[in-house]
Amino acid sequence: MMLEKYNIFIGDVLLEKADDLVGKKLITKNLKFLTIEKIEEIYADKVFVIIEGHLKPFKLDNDTQKDINNLRFIEKPLQAQENNLHKQQDPEYIQMIRNQKKRILSYLWSRNVTSLYHFTAFENTPFLDNQEGMVVIGRFLYRYSGTVPDHTQLTIPGGVEVISHRAFENQTGLTSVVIPSTVTTIEHSAFKNASALNRVTFEEGSHLKTIKDQAFFGTRALKSITLPASLEVIGPAAFAHADGLTTVRFEQESQLKAIHSNAFYEATALSEIELPHGVRTLGTGAFRNNKALEVIYIPATVEIIGFEAFKGCDALTITTAHQTAPIGWHSKWHAGDSPVDWGQ
Repeated sequence: MMLEKYNIFIGDVLLEKADDLVGKKLITKNLKFLTIEKIEEIYADKVFVIIEGHLKPFKLDNDTQKDINNLRFIEKPLQAQENNLHKQQDPEYIQMIRNQKKRILSYLWSRNVTSLYHFTAFENTPFLDNQEGMVVIGRFLYRYSGTVPDHTQLTIPGGVEVISHRAFENQTGLTSVVIPSTVTTIEHSAFKNASALNRVTFEEGSHLKTIKDQAFFGTRALKSITLPASLEVIGPAAFAHADGLTTVRFEQESQLKAIHSNAFYEATALSEIELPHGVRTLGTGAFRNNKALEVIYIPATVEIIGFEAFKGCDALTITTAHQTAPIGWHSKWHAGDSPVDWGQ
Protein backbone atom coordinates (compact mmCIF):
# COMPACT_ATOMS: atom_id res chain seq x y z
CA MET A 1 0.00 0.00 0.00
CA MET A 2 1.62 3.28 -1.09
CA LEU A 3 1.25 6.24 1.23
CA GLU A 4 0.12 9.18 -0.85
CA LYS A 5 -1.48 11.34 1.83
CA TYR A 6 0.46 10.69 4.99
CA ASN A 7 4.13 10.45 5.84
CA ILE A 8 5.15 7.82 8.37
CA PHE A 9 8.47 7.95 10.20
CA ILE A 10 10.37 5.53 12.39
CA GLY A 11 12.77 7.85 14.16
CA ASP A 12 14.09 10.09 11.42
CA VAL A 13 13.62 7.57 8.61
CA LEU A 14 10.79 8.31 6.20
CA LEU A 15 8.98 5.19 5.01
CA GLU A 16 7.76 5.30 1.44
CA LYS A 17 5.29 2.45 1.75
CA ALA A 18 3.36 0.91 4.59
CA ASP A 19 4.90 -2.51 4.06
CA ASP A 20 8.16 -1.04 5.38
CA LEU A 21 6.58 -1.21 8.84
CA VAL A 22 6.33 -4.99 8.73
CA GLY A 23 8.86 -6.53 11.09
CA LYS A 24 9.37 -3.31 13.09
CA LYS A 25 9.04 -3.53 16.85
CA LEU A 26 6.74 -1.13 18.68
CA ILE A 27 6.78 -0.38 22.37
CA THR A 28 3.35 0.00 23.93
CA LYS A 29 2.29 2.06 26.92
CA ASN A 30 2.73 -0.98 29.19
CA LEU A 31 6.31 -1.40 27.93
CA LYS A 32 5.61 -4.51 25.91
CA PHE A 33 7.44 -4.93 22.61
CA LEU A 34 5.32 -6.07 19.68
CA THR A 35 6.26 -6.84 16.11
CA ILE A 36 4.08 -5.60 13.27
CA GLU A 37 3.17 -8.47 10.98
CA LYS A 38 0.97 -6.69 8.46
CA ILE A 39 -0.54 -3.27 7.70
CA GLU A 40 -4.30 -3.36 7.21
CA GLU A 41 -5.47 0.25 6.84
CA ILE A 42 -4.37 3.82 7.46
CA TYR A 43 -6.63 6.68 8.49
CA ALA A 44 -5.88 10.29 9.35
CA ASP A 45 -5.62 9.51 13.06
CA LYS A 46 -4.77 5.84 13.30
CA VAL A 47 -3.23 2.85 11.60
CA PHE A 48 -4.61 -0.68 11.84
CA VAL A 49 -2.02 -3.44 11.94
CA ILE A 50 -1.90 -7.19 12.43
CA ILE A 51 0.10 -8.22 15.50
CA GLU A 52 0.12 -11.80 16.75
CA GLY A 53 -2.91 -12.56 14.61
CA HIS A 54 -4.98 -9.74 16.11
CA LEU A 55 -6.30 -6.59 14.46
CA LYS A 56 -4.96 -3.73 16.58
CA PRO A 57 -5.49 -0.01 16.13
CA PHE A 58 -2.70 2.45 16.96
CA LYS A 59 -3.13 6.17 17.36
CA LEU A 60 -1.13 8.53 15.18
CA ASP A 61 -0.20 11.66 17.09
CA ASN A 62 0.33 14.20 14.30
CA ASP A 63 -1.57 15.08 11.13
CA THR A 64 1.52 15.58 9.02
CA GLN A 65 4.30 13.47 10.50
CA LYS A 66 3.36 10.08 11.89
CA ASP A 67 5.99 8.99 14.39
CA ILE A 68 5.66 5.26 14.96
CA ASN A 69 7.70 5.60 18.15
CA ASN A 70 4.73 7.42 19.70
CA LEU A 71 2.05 4.92 18.76
CA ARG A 72 -0.29 3.88 21.55
CA PHE A 73 -3.03 1.30 21.91
CA ILE A 74 -6.56 2.63 21.64
CA GLU A 75 -8.53 0.70 24.26
CA LYS A 76 -11.95 1.24 22.67
CA PRO A 77 -11.14 2.33 19.14
CA LEU A 78 -14.67 2.61 17.80
CA GLN A 79 -16.88 2.85 20.87
CA ALA A 80 -15.25 6.08 22.02
CA GLN A 81 -15.96 7.70 18.67
CA GLU A 82 -19.54 6.43 18.62
CA ASN A 83 -20.14 7.86 22.10
CA ASN A 84 -19.16 11.27 20.82
CA LEU A 85 -21.39 11.20 17.75
CA HIS A 86 -24.29 12.84 19.54
CA LYS A 87 -22.07 15.89 20.12
CA GLN A 88 -21.42 16.26 16.40
CA GLN A 89 -23.69 18.14 14.04
CA ASP A 90 -21.77 17.44 10.85
CA PRO A 91 -23.55 14.59 8.99
CA GLU A 92 -20.42 13.97 6.88
CA TYR A 93 -18.39 13.37 10.04
CA ILE A 94 -20.99 10.97 11.41
CA GLN A 95 -21.09 9.05 8.14
CA MET A 96 -17.28 8.92 8.03
CA ILE A 97 -17.17 7.22 11.46
CA ARG A 98 -19.85 4.71 10.53
CA ASN A 99 -18.19 3.95 7.21
CA GLN A 100 -14.96 3.35 9.09
CA LYS A 101 -16.67 0.66 11.14
CA LYS A 102 -17.97 -1.01 8.02
CA ARG A 103 -14.49 -1.04 6.52
CA ILE A 104 -12.99 -2.62 9.62
CA LEU A 105 -15.71 -5.24 9.60
CA SER A 106 -14.91 -6.08 5.99
CA TYR A 107 -11.28 -6.65 6.98
CA LEU A 108 -12.31 -9.02 9.74
CA TRP A 109 -14.30 -11.03 7.25
CA SER A 110 -11.59 -11.21 4.63
CA ARG A 111 -8.28 -11.27 6.50
CA ASN A 112 -6.53 -13.83 8.65
CA VAL A 113 -7.71 -12.28 11.95
CA THR A 114 -8.58 -14.65 14.78
CA SER A 115 -9.88 -12.26 17.45
CA LEU A 116 -10.84 -8.69 18.19
CA TYR A 117 -8.54 -6.56 20.32
CA HIS A 118 -11.39 -5.18 22.40
CA PHE A 119 -14.78 -6.68 23.11
CA THR A 120 -16.64 -3.36 22.58
CA ALA A 121 -15.38 -2.80 19.05
CA PHE A 122 -18.83 -3.00 17.44
CA GLU A 123 -21.00 -1.69 20.26
CA ASN A 124 -23.80 0.64 19.14
CA THR A 125 -23.24 -0.10 15.48
CA PRO A 126 -26.05 -0.94 13.05
CA PHE A 127 -24.19 -4.17 12.30
CA LEU A 128 -24.56 -5.41 15.89
CA ASP A 129 -27.88 -3.74 16.71
CA ASN A 130 -29.60 -5.41 13.76
CA GLN A 131 -28.65 -8.92 14.85
CA GLU A 132 -30.02 -11.23 17.49
CA GLY A 133 -28.45 -14.39 18.85
CA MET A 134 -24.93 -15.61 18.15
CA VAL A 135 -22.94 -13.10 16.09
CA VAL A 136 -20.19 -14.87 14.16
CA ILE A 137 -17.58 -12.71 12.44
CA GLY A 138 -15.06 -14.55 10.34
CA ARG A 139 -13.50 -17.19 12.55
CA PHE A 140 -14.73 -15.98 15.89
CA LEU A 141 -17.96 -15.83 17.83
CA TYR A 142 -18.05 -12.17 18.76
CA ARG A 143 -21.09 -11.95 21.02
CA TYR A 144 -24.52 -13.25 21.80
CA SER A 145 -26.62 -10.22 20.86
CA GLY A 146 -29.64 -9.82 23.08
CA THR A 147 -30.68 -11.97 26.02
CA VAL A 148 -30.44 -15.74 25.94
CA PRO A 149 -33.94 -17.15 26.69
CA ASP A 150 -34.31 -19.30 29.79
CA HIS A 151 -33.39 -23.00 29.48
CA THR A 152 -31.49 -22.47 26.22
CA GLN A 153 -29.21 -25.17 24.84
CA LEU A 154 -26.80 -23.85 22.23
CA THR A 155 -24.48 -25.45 19.69
CA ILE A 156 -21.78 -23.08 18.51
CA PRO A 157 -21.36 -23.27 14.71
CA GLY A 158 -18.52 -25.35 13.29
CA GLY A 159 -15.68 -23.27 11.91
CA VAL A 160 -15.59 -20.89 14.88
CA GLU A 161 -12.06 -20.79 16.29
CA VAL A 162 -12.37 -18.19 19.04
CA ILE A 163 -15.17 -17.57 21.51
CA SER A 164 -14.58 -13.90 22.16
CA HIS A 165 -14.28 -11.83 25.31
CA ARG A 166 -17.55 -11.75 27.26
CA ALA A 167 -19.43 -13.50 24.49
CA PHE A 168 -21.96 -15.03 26.92
CA GLU A 169 -21.18 -13.06 30.07
CA ASN A 170 -24.15 -12.76 32.45
CA GLN A 171 -26.36 -14.82 30.12
CA THR A 172 -28.26 -16.57 32.89
CA GLY A 173 -30.67 -18.30 30.48
CA LEU A 174 -27.94 -20.47 28.96
CA THR A 175 -28.03 -24.02 30.37
CA SER A 176 -25.99 -26.05 27.88
CA VAL A 177 -23.39 -25.39 25.21
CA VAL A 178 -21.68 -27.62 22.64
CA ILE A 179 -18.29 -26.28 21.57
CA PRO A 180 -17.11 -27.42 18.12
CA SER A 181 -13.78 -29.09 17.51
CA THR A 182 -12.54 -26.04 15.57
CA VAL A 183 -12.41 -23.79 18.66
CA THR A 184 -8.84 -23.15 19.81
CA THR A 185 -9.39 -20.35 22.33
CA ILE A 186 -12.04 -19.43 24.84
CA GLU A 187 -11.33 -15.80 25.65
CA HIS A 188 -11.53 -14.12 29.03
CA SER A 189 -14.94 -13.92 30.70
CA ALA A 190 -16.54 -15.72 27.75
CA PHE A 191 -19.08 -17.51 29.99
CA LYS A 192 -18.55 -15.47 33.15
CA ASN A 193 -21.53 -15.56 35.50
CA ALA A 194 -23.59 -17.70 33.12
CA SER A 195 -24.95 -19.04 36.36
CA ALA A 196 -27.43 -21.56 34.91
CA LEU A 197 -24.87 -23.23 32.65
CA ASN A 198 -24.84 -26.87 33.75
CA ARG A 199 -23.29 -28.67 30.79
CA VAL A 200 -20.29 -27.88 28.58
CA THR A 201 -19.55 -30.42 25.85
CA PHE A 202 -16.48 -30.38 23.62
CA GLU A 203 -16.85 -32.12 20.29
CA GLU A 204 -14.63 -35.12 19.63
CA GLY A 205 -11.28 -34.17 18.12
CA SER A 206 -11.23 -30.78 19.84
CA HIS A 207 -8.39 -28.39 18.98
CA LEU A 208 -8.86 -26.26 22.10
CA LYS A 209 -5.53 -24.88 23.35
CA THR A 210 -6.38 -22.15 25.82
CA ILE A 211 -9.10 -21.31 28.33
CA LYS A 212 -8.37 -17.73 29.34
CA ASP A 213 -8.91 -15.87 32.60
CA GLN A 214 -12.36 -15.97 34.18
CA ALA A 215 -13.77 -17.82 31.17
CA PHE A 216 -16.12 -19.90 33.36
CA PHE A 217 -16.02 -17.72 36.48
CA GLY A 218 -19.20 -18.05 38.52
CA THR A 219 -20.77 -20.86 36.45
CA ARG A 220 -22.39 -22.16 39.61
CA ALA A 221 -24.70 -24.74 38.04
CA LEU A 222 -21.82 -26.56 36.34
CA LYS A 223 -21.32 -29.90 38.12
CA SER A 224 -18.67 -31.61 36.02
CA ILE A 225 -16.55 -30.98 32.95
CA THR A 226 -14.25 -33.09 30.79
CA LEU A 227 -11.49 -31.03 29.21
CA PRO A 228 -10.07 -32.08 25.82
CA ALA A 229 -6.63 -33.61 25.40
CA SER A 230 -5.51 -30.68 23.24
CA LEU A 231 -5.89 -28.15 26.08
CA GLU A 232 -2.56 -26.63 27.16
CA VAL A 233 -3.43 -23.70 29.42
CA ILE A 234 -6.12 -22.98 32.01
CA GLY A 235 -5.97 -19.26 32.69
CA PRO A 236 -6.25 -17.26 35.92
CA ALA A 237 -9.58 -17.67 37.74
CA ALA A 238 -10.92 -19.64 34.78
CA PHE A 239 -13.25 -21.68 37.02
CA ALA A 240 -13.17 -19.48 40.13
CA HIS A 241 -16.41 -19.39 42.11
CA ALA A 242 -17.80 -22.30 40.09
CA ASP A 243 -18.93 -23.51 43.47
CA GLY A 244 -21.15 -26.32 42.17
CA LEU A 245 -18.30 -27.95 40.26
CA THR A 246 -17.52 -31.37 41.75
CA THR A 247 -15.52 -33.15 39.04
CA VAL A 248 -12.86 -32.07 36.53
CA ARG A 249 -11.54 -34.70 34.15
CA PHE A 250 -8.88 -34.55 31.46
CA GLU A 251 -8.96 -36.72 28.36
CA GLN A 252 -6.22 -39.28 27.90
CA GLU A 253 -2.93 -38.00 26.47
CA SER A 254 -3.66 -34.55 27.84
CA GLN A 255 -1.30 -31.81 26.66
CA LEU A 256 -1.99 -29.58 29.67
CA LYS A 257 1.05 -27.51 30.70
CA ALA A 258 -0.26 -24.88 33.11
CA ILE A 259 -3.05 -24.22 35.59
CA HIS A 260 -2.65 -20.54 36.41
CA SER A 261 -3.36 -18.49 39.51
CA ASN A 262 -6.73 -18.92 41.22
CA ALA A 263 -7.93 -21.15 38.38
CA PHE A 264 -10.23 -23.10 40.72
CA TYR A 265 -10.38 -20.59 43.58
CA GLU A 266 -13.46 -21.06 45.76
CA ALA A 267 -14.64 -24.06 43.72
CA THR A 268 -15.73 -25.27 47.11
CA ALA A 269 -17.53 -28.44 45.93
CA LEU A 270 -14.62 -29.75 43.86
CA SER A 271 -13.86 -33.26 45.10
CA GLU A 272 -12.29 -34.98 42.09
CA ILE A 273 -9.48 -33.80 39.83
CA GLU A 274 -6.57 -35.85 38.51
CA LEU A 275 -3.70 -33.73 37.27
CA PRO A 276 -2.36 -35.15 33.99
CA HIS A 277 1.25 -36.17 33.59
CA GLY A 278 2.98 -33.35 31.73
CA VAL A 279 1.53 -30.41 33.63
CA ARG A 280 4.38 -28.12 34.71
CA THR A 281 2.87 -25.16 36.54
CA LEU A 282 0.28 -24.72 39.28
CA GLY A 283 -0.21 -21.02 39.92
CA THR A 284 -0.71 -19.03 43.08
CA GLY A 285 -3.93 -20.03 44.81
CA ALA A 286 -4.80 -22.42 41.99
CA PHE A 287 -6.93 -24.64 44.26
CA ARG A 288 -7.40 -22.29 47.17
CA ASN A 289 -10.40 -23.00 49.41
CA ASN A 290 -11.34 -26.24 47.63
CA LYS A 291 -12.75 -27.49 50.90
CA ALA A 292 -14.27 -30.69 49.49
CA LEU A 293 -11.03 -31.84 47.83
CA GLU A 294 -9.63 -34.83 49.74
CA VAL A 295 -6.90 -36.28 47.51
CA ILE A 296 -4.68 -34.90 44.77
CA TYR A 297 -1.62 -36.40 43.07
CA ILE A 298 1.10 -34.03 41.87
CA PRO A 299 3.04 -35.68 39.03
CA ALA A 300 6.81 -35.49 38.66
CA THR A 301 6.48 -33.06 35.75
CA VAL A 302 5.30 -30.22 37.99
CA GLU A 303 8.21 -27.78 38.24
CA ILE A 304 6.47 -24.69 39.62
CA ILE A 305 3.84 -24.27 42.33
CA GLY A 306 2.86 -20.78 43.41
CA PHE A 307 2.14 -19.24 46.79
CA GLU A 308 -0.64 -20.97 48.75
CA ALA A 309 -1.79 -23.03 45.76
CA PHE A 310 -3.67 -25.33 48.17
CA LYS A 311 -4.44 -22.88 50.98
CA GLY A 312 -7.72 -23.62 52.75
CA CYS A 313 -8.04 -27.18 51.39
CA ASP A 314 -8.77 -28.44 54.88
CA ALA A 315 -9.62 -32.06 53.97
CA LEU A 316 -6.82 -32.55 51.44
CA THR A 317 -4.00 -35.09 51.45
CA ILE A 318 -1.35 -34.41 48.81
CA THR A 319 0.61 -37.21 47.16
CA THR A 320 3.54 -36.53 44.84
CA ALA A 321 6.23 -38.34 42.92
CA HIS A 322 8.81 -35.82 44.15
CA GLN A 323 11.05 -36.79 47.07
CA THR A 324 11.25 -33.17 48.22
CA ALA A 325 9.86 -29.86 47.02
CA PRO A 326 11.65 -28.71 43.83
CA ILE A 327 13.31 -25.31 43.81
CA GLY A 328 10.45 -23.89 41.73
CA TRP A 329 7.86 -24.62 44.41
CA HIS A 330 7.10 -21.66 46.64
CA SER A 331 8.11 -22.17 50.26
CA LYS A 332 4.46 -21.69 51.20
CA TRP A 333 3.00 -23.62 48.29
CA HIS A 334 0.45 -25.36 50.50
CA ALA A 335 0.68 -23.14 53.59
CA GLY A 336 1.08 -26.23 55.80
CA ASP A 337 -2.65 -26.92 55.70
CA SER A 338 -2.39 -30.36 54.09
CA PRO A 339 -0.26 -33.46 54.80
CA VAL A 340 2.10 -34.44 51.97
CA ASP A 341 3.03 -38.01 51.06
CA TRP A 342 6.39 -37.72 49.24
CA GLY A 343 8.01 -40.08 46.73
CA GLN A 344 4.93 -41.95 45.58
